[in-house]
Amino acid sequence: GWVVLADPEGNQFCILRAKHELAEES
Repeated sequence: GWVVLADPEGNQFCILRAKHELAEES
């Protein structure tokens, strides 16, 4: 899945999470 992070300046970053991380959440 995609994770959206926001830094202190309000910029957003979309990061594609690793498959093993997704498996832990399922």
